[in-house]
Amino acid sequence: MPISKSVVARRLGISSQAVNELVKYKHGILEEVKVGGKALVSEASVLREIAHRMQYVANSIEASDDKCRCGCEETVNEGKSYIQGHDRRIRSYLQTMVRGGALLERDIAVGLARTLSISLEDLFGFEEGSGDNVNND
Repeated sequence: MPISKSVVARRLGISSQAVNELVKYKHGILEEVKVGGKALVSEASVLREIAHRMQYVANSIEASDDKCRCGCEETVNEGKSYIQGHDRRIRSYLQTMVRGGALLERDIAVGLARTLSISLEDLFGFEEGSGDNVNND
């Protein structure tokens, strides 16, 4: 079932312009389909992009302790998980999982943030043990 670009943008946590760029310039990451003359995005391509983001998060968790968890393979200083600034993509993906995802995705995102030593307050706007819960809508 085709999805409007504005819904895709909200679901992926990106701008409508970024959706257009993924359709036009990124070799079909998101596939455009025409329905009644209106340009929409195929649901399957959105699911593939979500799966790609989940795989990126999984790869980050499995990275060796001395390598940057972003996947760049650069060596990090002892006690660090990322080269400075390289955690931006993983943070963005986790935030998107919380904002637009199902309850299971939100719970997974919180667990992954803890595993990757990413501050829940910075990422989601609440502190550990504060009583706040990302599942409250």
